[in-house]
Amino acid sequence: LINQSVKEKVLYRTAIEMGLDKEDIVIRRRMVQKVEYLGADIMQPPQPSETELVTYYEKHKDQYELPEFVSITHLFFDPDKRGEATLDDANKALTKLKAQKDPTSNLSAFGDAFMLASYYPNKSELEIQKLFGSGFTESVFKLETGIWHGPILSGYGTHLVFVHNHEKNELPAYENVRDLVRNDWMAEKKAALEQQYIDGLMARYEVILED
Repeated sequence: LINQSVKEKVLYRTAIEMGLDKEDIVIRRRMVQKVEYLGADIMQPPQPSETELVTYYEKHKDQYELPEFVSITHLFFDPDKRGEATLDDANKALTKLKAQKDPTSNLSAFGDAFMLASYYPNKSELEIQKLFGSGFTESVFKLETGIWHGPILSGYGTHLVFVHNHEKNELPAYENVRDLVRNDWMAEKKAALEQQYIDGLMARYEVILED
């Protein structure tokens, strides 16, 4: 152990004498990280008061809104199979579906086979977009619930869509997201203190930008 320690110190000092620590991007980044870690440990914000948290929540309400969700059933009409008759076939099916007493019964009699599911419960805008694309999603989230709509186009082809329910954006009460608000407040204050620390270090130097 003693020999290993002596060897390490000798090699380290030799490396310093040879200037191996200069202009080495790996060593430079490692030293930068160590200084950042030291600064982060020192710069700890004080605990927030309840008034500060409520004020932060009021100022940043948008980031705590729950996303919209929809539950939909869709029928697919394959343009590769139906060709120019695709839209006409979809419109004819729409008329029959609207005339049904139970709008979601006997759906196997309509549309074509689809590679994905036909029923999607409680999906967010992002989830629907990943499945069907932005144009389809934008249309679906504007639809009235309880009736069939269409034809609506996606990257796959033509669809008829039934919206079972649509949960609008909801802002949770402060009490229900207090812990999240506190974490966000602490993170923001910590980032500000760390930036203050960096600014203080940079103020000790004259920065010259050469062409």
